[in-house]
Amino acid sequence: MSKQQILDELPKFAADERRQILERLCDLEDKDLADGKGITPEEASLLDRELAEYQHDRNAGAPWEDVERRLMRKGQ
Repeated sequence: MSKQQILDELPKFAADERRQILERLCDLEDKDLADGKGITPEEASLLDRELAEYQHDRNAGAPWEDVERRLMRKGQ
């Protein structure tokens, strides 16, 4: 199945099925990152900047649960 065919099929899935797909994709991304694959120099730079900002002000940002909830709402 081609990438375009997969993308074309996604809207046909129910919301809970799309969440399962999203979770699987996130798991694959996590594995790639843990294996040292998939991160670009630009992404590494962004992560370094975000870490420095967090170390400067540990109260900035939001708890992961809040961020995840917002992302899941956007994906619906």
